[in-house]
Amino acid sequence: MASLSPSPSDNPVSSTENHRVAQPIKEIKRRCHEAADAQTSKAVRMVKGSRLNLRAGEQGGHVAAPVPLVDRQSRDHRNILGVKVDRQEHTDQ
Repeated sequence: MASLSPSPSDNPVSSTENHRVAQPIKEIKRRCHEAADAQTSKAVRMVKGSRLNLRAGEQGGHVAAPVPLVDRQSRDHRNILGVKVDRQEHTDQ
């Protein structure tokens, strides 16, 4: 009667070969996790920095509004300079 479980001699890959293959895979997974963590922390720093540098303008402050490329000719200015006369807060309503 034949056995249903495979014998060690039936397995063409030895345990040392499995170990040699598994180690690089573990290293790749570890580095992927480290890269994802680094990318997340960089994104958090970028958002934090943009919140500090790009604050809302105040009434009476100077602004530069960009003019889209399709609405200007090559000799026209890239921005329109102005003074902020009023500020409206965005609401959820």
